[in-house]
This record gives sequence, structure tokens and C-alpha cells, in this order.
Amino acid sequence: MTSQRVALVTGVSGDLGRSVSDRLVADGLSVAVIETVGNRRLVAAIFDQVEQDYGGVDVVVDIGGDVVVAQLAAARVRIGGAIVEVSTYPAVAMLLARELRDLDITVSLVFAGAAPTDVAEMVSFFSKSRIARTSAAHEPRRIVAQGSA
Repeated sequence: MTSQRVALVTGVSGDLGRSVSDRLVADGLSVAVIETVGNRRLVAAIFDQVEQDYGGVDVVVDIGGDVVVAQLAAARVRIGGAIVEVSTYPAVAMLLARELRDLDITVSLVFAGAAPTDVAEMVSFFSKSRIARTSAAHEPRRIVAQGSA
């Protein structure tokens, strides 16, 4: 188990996902990535692996607003963490924000459609506003790469 900050980013097969995960690594977080989502068992197994290896998940960036990812993130993000929904549908983010406010978990919505680097900047802003940067001794990196559901 470690004290490093960990983000889980979905939808990294496209430019947007790669830009977001690269930016979070540059911000000092280790990043677990999932190319495709929708399979509850696959996503749960990745959460399990990250929790076992790294102690938990601090930030979840759900590119595409996948309901399975949102449900698991709500149950498993560490207190004080952040969930960033990148979607054109605000309903999931609004529901999560209402449900998680007492747990000190910030839920943000970034509307999809902006350029990948702009979205990466917004995700970086929302995740840094809640998550302290890691120590200089921590070497941020990608820690999981999973394929299709």
C-alpha cells in the first residue's frame, strides 16, 4: 500500500483520454487507465487491483459519462477525492454531487466537445482543487492498461 495519489481515467483510447491521463501524470498523480467501459465486472476488477496495489482511488475521470463507472466511483473514491464526469449529459454528475456531498467528494462536470487539451486543462483544474500534489519522492506513472470489455 502507498500514499501516492491515484486517478482512474476511462475512455483513453481516444485523443481526449490520452490528453487527460497525460496531464494528470504531469500533475503528479499515478493514473490507471481503462480503454473501454460498460462491463461492470471489468471496471470493478480494475478498481480492486488499484485499491490492492495502491491503497485506493482519489480521482475518477469518467470520459463519456458511463453509468457503470459513475456507480463504482461513487462507492469507491476515497473521502476527499474527486469525480470528473466528461459528458454532454449533466444528470449523472448532478445526482452524484447530491449523493456524495456529505463524504467531501467533489463531483464536477466538463461538457464534452472542447478540444482535448482544453478538457485536459479543465480536468487538471478540478482534480487539483481537491487533491494535494504528491511528494517529490513519488514517481507518477500509468499503472494499469486494460483492453476491451
